[in-house]
Amino acid sequence: MFRSTCLMALVVLLTLPVLSVEGAPWPAQRDGLHLAFQDALHPAVAYRADGTPIPGWRFDAMGLGRVRHDGALLSGNGGFEAPSIGPAMGDVFAHSTTFTLSFAFTSTSAENSGNILGLGDLRGPKGCWLQVAQESDTLHVSLHTSSGEVRLAGGKVVPEKSTAVAFTCDEDVFVFYQEGREVARHAVTGAPQITHPTTPVIGQATADVTGWQGAVEGIALYNERLSLEAVAGLHTSFTAVQKARLPVATLALRGTLREKSSILAPSELAPYERGLTVFIYDVEEVLDGVYGKKTIYVAHWTVLDRTALPFAAVPVGSTETLYLELFDDNPQLESENLSDDAVMDFTIPYYYDAGGCSLRALLPEKKP
Repeated sequence: MFRSTCLMALVVLLTLPVLSVEGAPWPAQRDGLHLAFQDALHPAVAYRADGTPIPGWRFDAMGLGRVRHDGALLSGNGGFEAPSIGPAMGDVFAHSTTFTLSFAFTSTSAENSGNILGLGDLRGPKGCWLQVAQESDTLHVSLHTSSGEVRLAGGKVVPEKSTAVAFTCDEDVFVFYQEGREVARHAVTGAPQITHPTTPVIGQATADVTGWQGAVEGIALYNERLSLEAVAGLHTSFTAVQKARLPVATLALRGTLREKSSILAPSELAPYERGLTVFIYDVEEVLDGVYGKKTIYVAHWTVLDRTALPFAAVPVGSTETLYLELFDDNPQLESENLSDDAVMDFTIPYYYDAGGCSLRALLPEKKP
């Protein structure tokens, strides 16, 4: 049996950009807001320079870019970009010397390096005019101005901990905030060299470069320089969003591959660009969590970004260490193409390879 539905788009709703979780509004500051992306499970919003909403835009996955169970965008050997709103954002900031960018990120390692989030023309000759990157255990931001590059260093990066950052700029000063507090500032003597288009880019463009590995969410972009109080409010409101989320149970086990469902080639998946395939394992040992059956069904990525993953060819009889979550606890997968014709007992729930076993040789295996 094959189950196939249309690829999920992060669609703009023509409403006020107030996303609420248990009464906590996010973003807390709405004046001057031109883009708000809480996560892939909630409505995203964007506005043109004249204030009209932009319908139908989305973050497109690149390389091994994936979405976490809570909607955060996962980067590493790939990432995400939103080219459909790049021209409109370029218009918004074309003649501006003021802006605020705010978002939250989680890094997998203190040895991480690469682009976390940039604004600009990643695939063009001009590159990003604003770029936030991790270099080993330190966070850096660079702003290109008519007088040269302004570069600021932030605090230390704590692995596996969500960290909120914000960057504000006007004609006088560029300020770096971390966890709602100012950590660095620099006088500005030239106007920001804002590119057209101004496309939000998370991580890397392809799977060929390892790049920064982690998760990004809670992106807000303004054409105003927000005050310290407003930045602290953004941090507080998004922290409330994160705390309101229900935890997802995880399962770690060793299993021997018994059978694979039919694996479709990228050409067979078209127009889909991604595909999941259910593998059947005999459970050898439960390492963490609770699982009482001898058989487990695991949905692995076998195609990402129209490219077949090497794991699709793993031989039957091989033993794998798997870090899993229930498939039903991952709503971001509901609209993905899923091949499960090897499944015979539909009373056994599906699990999802959240730990990235199917990405081995491309991305270091890591427990989610």
